[in-house]
Formats: sequence, structure tokens, C-alpha cells
Amino acid sequence: MAHIAEDRKGRDISIREVDQLVDYADYLIFVTGANRRQVQAIADSIEGEMREEGRRTKLEGYETGWWVLLDLGDVLIHILQPEAREFYDFDALWADAPAVKLPAARTRDLKAAP
Repeated sequence: MAHIAEDRKGRDISIREVDQLVDYADYLIFVTGANRRQVQAIADSIEGEMREEGRRTKLEGYETGWWVLLDLGDVLIHILQPEAREFYDFDALWADAPAVKLPAARTRDLKAAP
């Protein structure tokens, strides 16, 4: 899911493992999109991919594109414009949750392929 956001030029991707801290999700993913259109495009791409995999999603905040929340049940994805990301400062709020490193980007792997 984070790679989908990365492929859509999402920035400052942060993944936090929260299953030991809350009972409503295992992971939180935070992504910054440059503007409303990019936030919506990232949300569209993730939602489309999850639909293809047969996963249900709940979507909030899409119309304004200021802060879109995709709820996948065990994973909550927050896609925010830079000002929203700065204002809500989720990285500081969830600093106690272990960070999960994003594996090497698929786009780089594809470019390296013959």
C-alpha cells in the first residue's frame, strides 16, 4: 500500500506499527500529497488496487482532498496535504509506535529489470 503511494509521488511516507497500542488497527500509514489532486490520485490508486485484491475500503475526506483517510480494517492510511500534515503532526503523536521501514521501491526494481 505504501508502495502505491510512493509510485504516485507521495512523500514523507511513514509507517507505524500500532497493534500493541490500540485495538482498531495494526498499522498506520501517513503520506503527504502536494495538493488536493495528488492526494485524491494517491487515494484512488490505493483504493483501486485494494478493490482488485478483493479488499473492502472505507474512504473519508475525499471531496476536499485536505486529509483523506482510507480504512482497510487492519491498516489506516492517512493521505494529507503538507499543511494538514504539519498541523496535525501525526509523526510526533505516534512517536511511541515502532516505525516500519518501507522496503526498496518497486519502481527502482522495475527500472533495473532488463
